[in-house]
Amino acid sequence: MAASVEERLAKVESDIASIMVALASRPAAGGTDAKAASGGKDGWDKAGVLIQLVGPIVAGLVIWYVGFAVKDSVDIALHRQEVEISSASEMQALIGKLLEPDVGEADARATALALAAFGLPAANILIFELQTGNAGARVGAQSGLGLLVRAHPEAVCEMFRWVIEDGRRYYGWPAHQAVIELIGQGRCLQVRQALIRFQALVPDSSPETVAKFATEIATDPPPSVSGVDDMRATIDTALAALSGTKPAASP
Repeated sequence: MAASVEERLAKVESDIASIMVALASRPAAGGTDAKAASGGKDGWDKAGVLIQLVGPIVAGLVIWYVGFAVKDSVDIALHRQEVEISSASEMQALIGKLLEPDVGEADARATALALAAFGLPAANILIFELQTGNAGARVGAQSGLGLLVRAHPEAVCEMFRWVIEDGRRYYGWPAHQAVIELIGQGRCLQVRQALIRFQALVPDSSPETVAKFATEIATDPPPSVSGVDDMRATIDTALAALSGTKPAASP
């Protein structure tokens, strides 16, 4: 990796400081016999003359070097900005494709996986699509998030925890079910206690439980008895994956 401007300037300053220290430590005047033997000048005198001759050249080289370093760093910064702008444009195009009302499952999966290649910036978009997208977009978003939770487990698992604890008012039960599946698939061990707390909201699939559950979660769509039953099974599977055991067989 190329050295930064600060590192290059520090190197130049260090070299100059070494020369100044050497000059400051030259011996005091004296030793006339030795000077006489060498034509009246000792080694330090000759070094001083040499530095006076090459000093302007060194100064010019330092200025050139610093100017080159600054230009190099500016070029790198501009290139990075161009890449970021290009990435944002590509992401915008992919998001637009995923938001198409008639997007099919195959296209949605391909688009979501392409979005996931951009890393964490795509995670919130894909989680949002679990709630707002059509059936194909939701399947695609779940595939993209499956890739992201493996690439960035800590950050993405924390996003999943937020959904099932703090984001319940914004996401309906299908989105929760998809997130819970991903928690198990991604082995989000840090979310286990949050998932157990969420499990307590759906102890069974009776109408009373469904009605109570509807007050704890976004009702778009509203939860149903069959939906809550599926949710409970999904929670059991995820918790089993997190504990390394097999889920209990359905009665």
